[in-house]
Amino acid sequence: MLVGYLAFDKGDYQTALINFQRALNENPDNAYALKAIDNTKQRIASSR
Repeated sequence: MLVGYLAFDKGDYQTALINFQRALNENPDNAYALKAIDNTKQRIASSR
């Protein structure tokens, strides 16, 4: 999650998304990872 947050803060949304998805794979009940994935996907969509 930390790597994802750092990437997100830098605007590297693809790297952030990959790392949030990895965190979710490790712990499928991780509500923070789910929210981070949703937020990251929204940022990617709005930057197109």
